[in-house]
Amino acid sequence: MGLHLSRQKNEGVIRDSFDSTFLSHSSPQTGVWSISATFGGIGGSFGTYGKSPGDFYSRDPDMYQHLDGAVVNFGISILAEPNEYDFENIYKLADFIRYPSGATTYLHYKTAQVSGPYGTLTVSRVQSATTNTGYQIKFSYASSDPYNAAWGTRVSATAVNMAVEYCDPSADSCSLQSWPTTTYSQVPYGSGGVTRSASRPDGTVANMTWVNANGIGDFILSDTADPSSGRRYAYTSIWQCENPNQDPSSFCSMGSNSRVSLFTDGGRSTSYTYSLVSGDIRQISAATSGIGTTIYNSDGAGALGVRAARNELSHTSSFNYDNNGKLVRAQWPEGNYTEYVRDAYGRVTQEIVHSKGNASTISTSRTFGACAWGVLTCNKPTSETDANGRTTDYRYNARGQMTAEIQPPDTNGVRPLRRWEYEDRYAYVKAANGSFVPASSPVSVPVREIICRSTFNGNMLAPACGSTSDEVVTVYGYGGQGSKNPLLVKSLQVTADGKSLLTCYSYDSFGNRVSETSPRAGLATCP
Repeated sequence: MGLHLSRQKNEGVIRDSFDSTFLSHSSPQTGVWSISATFGGIGGSFGTYGKSPGDFYSRDPDMYQHLDGAVVNFGISILAEPNEYDFENIYKLADFIRYPSGATTYLHYKTAQVSGPYGTLTVSRVQSATTNTGYQIKFSYASSDPYNAAWGTRVSATAVNMAVEYCDPSADSCSLQSWPTTTYSQVPYGSGGVTRSASRPDGTVANMTWVNANGIGDFILSDTADPSSGRRYAYTSIWQCENPNQDPSSFCSMGSNSRVSLFTDGGRSTSYTYSLVSGDIRQISAATSGIGTTIYNSDGAGALGVRAARNELSHTSSFNYDNNGKLVRAQWPEGNYTEYVRDAYGRVTQEIVHSKGNASTISTSRTFGACAWGVLTCNKPTSETDANGRTTDYRYNARGQMTAEIQPPDTNGVRPLRRWEYEDRYAYVKAANGSFVPASSPVSVPVREIICRSTFNGNMLAPACGSTSDEVVTVYGYGGQGSKNPLLVKSLQVTADGKSLLTCYSYDSFGNRVSETSPRAGLATCP
């Protein structure tokens, strides 16, 4: 229920788990609009319920719901700098993402207007990320001048428990006590290169080194937390085209070293070569020292995935996709293959395995409920049937949380049952005046889990044990409402046959579990 910050390199750019951009891009010369969005690792194609399938669906221009139920709101609009082609770029920044449980992450930005060669543009940076579960990651930067490139260069990220200390999420900085902090630094490397380091709270350091200037060229990863982690990537320039049907001199460029040409890990290296047609990658060859070459083929433009892979022994695997890039068939060198039957939303409703040289098949299937805006169970199966025809049924609440798992009948014809119950709880945080206040919205957490040992009432709409004496009940205990960290599990009490065992947990101010008692009978409450 906390926050996690991670960073990775993607096509020459360092991104982290709080990078979020919604780009609406139009070109007067082509009349083409394109839309893409990412947030915290969630991304995908777009569609509209009942019309076209996709991973995200829109209710309005700003709010998108993922098939898994997460809702991303891109509520901050920024008009980017006009350019020499008169493209209009409108960036929308995500200000929150809400998960089905109600857990919500908010992003707080600082924006500034600066003048560019073609007009005024807006620059932005993330000041902090907060959650309604009571945590914050506070960022600090190298400069307060938006005309300075260092205005967007982070120098630290500090994790704060907002139940312990207040920090204005929109401020440039806060006067804080000692909290876990990752610091970022940059030093020259060789002739024109640079090393960017992230020093973690535990003392380990992750290094990202560009051998050449401006972050271009060979890229080296190392991490003191993993002495064997030294990896090196070399990059090559390839043609990249915004529109292959237009004049290449206007719409194509050599890119910015965005394709890996050589990967070295320890004593083994893999070199990559690319074959392109009109700017589209049609083939990638990966030659690994001591092993051989694997060739990946694609159809180019519009081909959403690798179509074939041939290894060093000339064994070929092939893959087929539907028009939305979803895998529908995978065939292996021995001749065996698997088919994936999908519905209009891309959900796998049947998986059929065909054996080599055998007409028989092994089939499993799933059923799903309806998809609509606000329905948080779209991507969750209501039943699964295995190859032996044995069916497991699932039930969910309105938040998409599983409330019952009804397994296939056992040898006595009884369907084993497991149920869950939930309740809404609020985190409590420090306000600016020092008072203790509830978070802006609640989070749904599990409070009871019931296992039926040998009976089932047979009611598929309201499944339960045949009698309460058959129940094994686990009760999740939390801190009292108004206490610090009331969303952390403080106790687990397991009751069966009239006897209870209680396990107690305690946490430090960072939310880390620091103690756990052994299950004991006769313990009424936790200390």
